[in-house]
Order: sequence, then structure tokens, then C-alpha cells
Amino acid sequence: MDLDTFTTTLAGIITAFSKKLPSKSHIALLMQPTQWNAPERQYTDHIFDMARRVKLPVIMRYSCPYESQQCTAQMVEWAKGSRQVLVLTRELIVWEVA
Repeated sequence: MDLDTFTTTLAGIITAFSKKLPSKSHIALLMQPTQWNAPERQYTDHIFDMARRVKLPVIMRYSCPYESQQCTAQMVEWAKGSRQVLVLTRELIVWEVA
């Protein structure tokens, strides 16, 4: 499934799930931004895409760094050669059910 279809499908699941929960409940999603598999290693903020598509209030967005290095040697060499940084964190987004 391509990224846009995945995002639309996941947003639909979150929205449908929210309709089954009582008001003031919370839904959380932990996601990593895409970089390595993206065209030209472009940073893609999936959390921003999800926040736009899920029509619920965002309560908070947390940065969740990894406990250890998650990059391969090839990623590190690319970053050094390209003089680019690598994504070393995930994001936790929390919505509140209206």
C-alpha cells in the first residue's frame, strides 16, 4: 500500500475507533518520521499528516528519542557524505475524543 493510502486508512481507523469511545477518552499513536526510504532521503512528518486527517483535538505531541542508535552503517555513511542529519526520534501524538 502506498503512503497516502496507508495514512488515509489509518486516519479512518482512528476516527472510527473514536466513535466507539466515551467523550474525553484518549487515542495515542507512536510513529517514526520517514527519511531513509523516502525519495532522496527527504524527511516526511507523518504525524503532521495524521493530525490533519484525523478530525479530533490534539492534546499533545511528544518527542520520543530511541534508547539506542537505530541507524545502519550505510545510513551513517550517507549522512556523513551528504552532510545531512538522521532522524533519531519518534513522535507520540495524543487525541482527545470529543
